[in-house]
Amino acid sequence: RNVQEEIKGRGQQAGQQPQRARDEIETALRQILGQGQGTAQQVDKEAVVNVLEKRAGMNRQQASTTADRWVSSYQQTIPKVQQGVQQAGQQAQKTAEQTAEAIGMAALWSFTGMLLTLIAAILGGATGTIAG
Repeated sequence: RNVQEEIKGRGQQAGQQPQRARDEIETALRQILGQGQGTAQQVDKEAVVNVLEKRAGMNRQQASTTADRWVSSYQQTIPKVQQGVQQAGQQAQKTAEQTAEAIGMAALWSFTGMLLTLIAAILGGATGTIAG
């Protein structure tokens, strides 16, 4: 069987078996939304339309409009999600830079403190040697 017949068959099976209808719609929607444009998308949309017709009592036009609306909603959401991911990445980068800067500053102050302690130890040792 070719892909179109396979997906059409899944849509018809889902219409006959109510417990599988939701799974069939979700599977077909994932395929539609994951593939972009082209024949595969149209075939997957047909599977969703078939299930909506049989299980939701919609006519062909209503089912097709509903499937198109779902795809459109998804396609409008993707850029927003990508923008959110990009902003989160930029914020993580900024936070990492600030953290690295703070650690660098702490290391510098720690080194300065050890250097002053070394100088004090040398002066104390020299004073003790001269006094003794």
